[in-house]
Amino acid sequence: MMSFFSRLSLGTYLLNVLWASKQVKGCPLKVSILPRCDASRVLCSGDGLRGGAVGKDIKAFIDTKRAGPGNQLTLLCHHKYLSLFLLVR
Repeated sequence: MMSFFSRLSLGTYLLNVLWASKQVKGCPLKVSILPRCDASRVLCSGDGLRGGAVGKDIKAFIDTKRAGPGNQLTLLCHHKYLSLFLLVR
């Protein structure tokens, strides 16, 4: 089962989950609604973004501090033979 929540405004909410009209253990849950992040404010730099060589490290810098709140950075790299997906928390 999946449900969706549309935020009304920023703040902290209590979320009650019911099963067969009874509250689920551990509820209510505290849910904080924070301002949205702005991915366009993430800055990427470094020679590693231009290219690299097999067997050699590449260096790239990703600065997220101006993008607002968030707890996950996803990197996706495509090549004609391979795709690489990195999830950084």
